[in-house]
Amino acid sequence: MNKPLFGTSDSLQLFPLAYPWAWDMYLENMDNHWSPREIPMGTDVALWKSDRLTEEERHLFLSIMAQLTTFDVQRGDETAETLQGLLNPPEIKHYLKRLADEEALHTYSYQFIIENMELDQQEIYSRYERVPSMRARVDLAKTISTRAQHVLAKRILQPEVPLTLREKQEVIFAAIFWFLGFEGIWFVMGLTGPIQNLARQGKFTGAAEQFQYIFRDECVVQGTEVLTPGGWLPVEKVSYSTTLAQWHRDGTLSWTRPTRLSTHQADFYYEFNLEARGFKQRVSANHRFPYYTKHGNLKVVRAAEATPNPYSKHPMAGPLRDTGEQPLTPVEQFCIAYQADGSTSPRYDGSRVGTVPVVFSFKKQRKIDRLLAILSRLPWTYDIKETKSNQRRIRVNVPVEVAFSKTLTDVFSLEGKSLSWCIAFIEEVAEWDGHHIKETPGRMTYSSVIEANTDFVQAVASLCGYRTKYTLVQDDRSEAYKNIHRLFISRHQNTVAGGNMSKTKKAGPVQMYGIEVPSGFILIRDGKHVSITGNSQHIRFGQYLIQAFREQHPECFTEGFLRGVQGLFQKVIDLEADYIRYCLPDPILGYSAEDHVETAKWYADLRLKQMGLEPMFNAAHRFPWMGEQLSLLKEKNFFETRPTEYRTGSALRWEE
Repeated sequence: MNKPLFGTSDSLQLFPLAYPWAWDMYLENMDNHWSPREIPMGTDVALWKSDRLTEEERHLFLSIMAQLTTFDVQRGDETAETLQGLLNPPEIKHYLKRLADEEALHTYSYQFIIENMELDQQEIYSRYERVPSMRARVDLAKTISTRAQHVLAKRILQPEVPLTLREKQEVIFAAIFWFLGFEGIWFVMGLTGPIQNLARQGKFTGAAEQFQYIFRDECVVQGTEVLTPGGWLPVEKVSYSTTLAQWHRDGTLSWTRPTRLSTHQADFYYEFNLEARGFKQRVSANHRFPYYTKHGNLKVVRAAEATPNPYSKHPMAGPLRDTGEQPLTPVEQFCIAYQADGSTSPRYDGSRVGTVPVVFSFKKQRKIDRLLAILSRLPWTYDIKETKSNQRRIRVNVPVEVAFSKTLTDVFSLEGKSLSWCIAFIEEVAEWDGHHIKETPGRMTYSSVIEANTDFVQAVASLCGYRTKYTLVQDDRSEAYKNIHRLFISRHQNTVAGGNMSKTKKAGPVQMYGIEVPSGFILIRDGKHVSITGNSQHIRFGQYLIQAFREQHPECFTEGFLRGVQGLFQKVIDLEADYIRYCLPDPILGYSAEDHVETAKWYADLRLKQMGLEPMFNAAHRFPWMGEQLSLLKEKNFFETRPTEYRTGSALRWEE
């Protein structure tokens, strides 16, 4: 259904949806409702009235509270008074109504803190008028809103007159500022930075917990793995520098880095199990669970509400977004052949003659022809002999500088590989350690006595968009026989029907890990079962909205406009630097203004990349503890009416 962001459409006809992501996010926000009154503030009140705070800590706390209270009032007004009037599709408006209500809840949360601590309300709410670094940020937001409101006034007075290019750019510029600059940098740093650092030292834990509810995460169980260029990695070892595979709504995969990490201990989780078809996930109640409906539409629901059925199809893989043609080289083909059927002697290491003899013995003419075809493309010498057992023995003299191994991960990495390379790799593997199923040509099996090989092949197959299922074949005939790790690969399918899928609520306690990526979905592996799952993401609506603007109005994204966006991000960072230096003239408990600004630049680079632009600052995230600190110290699950205890120690190990 045609519902343009600009222009005329029926703003009263909600369904059918043109922007299903807006409706999904509305439902997610509804599930995330909470009340500030649920969080005790007694320890913060006692701390404030005690002599255990320095004047610098009091100044920092009051300054952060003063800016956040002002910001959320501004954010709510912008959403309710400007964006709702400028954007016509009803599902977009519906989400914005919920967003305005959420900003009101945040405002109430700050006011709840202020009241309980008996702070001077007039001093806090008016501080932005007296502090230049705070006033400058408020003024920038007002200026950008005013320009967008001028466009709104024209739409109200002259609804039949189309918007000019300049007017459309003003609205898009405002959306970029409010969602990616204001919320994605200023708001994130205010909520996740200085106060959370104080809470790590046992100070203002109640206020920090209020902030933590605003950034509540969705998580997967410890031991779940994500796919990296180096292979499968347990979620507990993921850091901000980890590159991992994310899944997009168009069904493709790409590489990215986490935008946020967290961990907590939960007293229960949900397991979705269809191991007979290779699917398994263990996730938190509020985790985003994606599946396709019988009409082929992608739907995302809370795990607690998900009901797998014969018509639901659950994504398990996706083709890698292509980076161009990248053929499998003859050397790579040879390495695959060696790990399957080659052998060497430890007596010959090549130190004397510069080559290592690699021996293959075959009866199957197919494999003989395949190896000879590979060798015809290589400048290596070889000889062929007939053995007494009617086998062909092919002895290849391989240069010592060629790395080959029985373990694929000693030779291969997914770093920089394209979709075409991945497909060629699977095709080559199938020729040596694989078997094509004649009844179903789209299916094949791969077998190896080396578990790491099957893990790597499963990773490559997932990047091809192939569904996989792992099986361990135990061989107990004698100690001389090894177990076989077998992988079933469906090259014509990347989903599984949910008809026989079980959903079970499992008791904990269990350690959970949250990983946020720009697309909102990640590729995971649980017990060697690969699938797609949702993740936490708090500015996803703005990202999708800007993407929709770009698709519908590419003429707005001129070179001059994009330079203006870069100038905006520089201004946002400059004002953030001025503000934090006012709040924090000297480091407190290891938290410095310099590190704060560097981390803000890291978020700025992230927001630019989410728009498809080049990063400006090439900055580093200086606070690896943020993810763990943002895990709630104690979360009340309002739907289950059960408490979930959260750990505050250093359970999550971070790389520097």
